[in-house]
Amino acid sequence: MGELWIKEPSSIKIFMSAKGLTKYEGWENINASQKKETEDNSWDRKQMKATFSNYNINLIDDESASVVCETSWEGIMGGDTLNIKQNRIVVLKKVDGKWKYSLHSIYNIPL
Repeated sequence: MGELWIKEPSSIKIFMSAKGLTKYEGWENINASQKKETEDNSWDRKQMKATFSNYNINLIDDESASVVCETSWEGIMGGDTLNIKQNRIVVLKKVDGKWKYSLHSIYNIPL
């Protein structure tokens, strides 16, 4: 995950679910949250399918861009059948010729 993010205090990851908003500010906090997520073996990720669609890509200039898309998750998590719809907003910045996340926000859409 470290290759995908700008490793600065200004980087932000936001997740909005039915339970409320979770916000991680700064690379250190984003990295800690990602480690916690990937270490969670309480469910079989092979039983989930994510489909990304309806991309809207806006090249702001040669060094920055925004991406908006929809994500659909379907499958089984912890024995429960899930069907989740999300909107994602990403701000990318070019660092040493590579596009990296500066902001990644995920919003669950009520079904």
